[in-house]
Amino acid sequence: MRVDIKYPNGRMQVNLEEFFPASQKNCKRLFAIVDMDWQHKDEIIQSIALWVTEEISRCESPCHASRKEKLQRNLVAITKKVLP
Repeated sequence: MRVDIKYPNGRMQVNLEEFFPASQKNCKRLFAIVDMDWQHKDEIIQSIALWVTEEISRCESPCHASRKEKLQRNLVAITKKVLP
């Protein structure tokens, strides 16, 4: 899934399959850019949260346990962004 973010100096497309699971530092960078697209900010964050939630549910096998744990941490960060 790709998310389009528009900000004053340009635009950015984020491929969520490639970006997540992400470090805390990279999540903060992404959210700083999302904040610049104030017109679509809530919509973008909700679509990212939905994608991460769906991706967590796909991680059922034990070999995906590490990925699932990292995605859950990312979801907590996203939730804090939505509900400050």
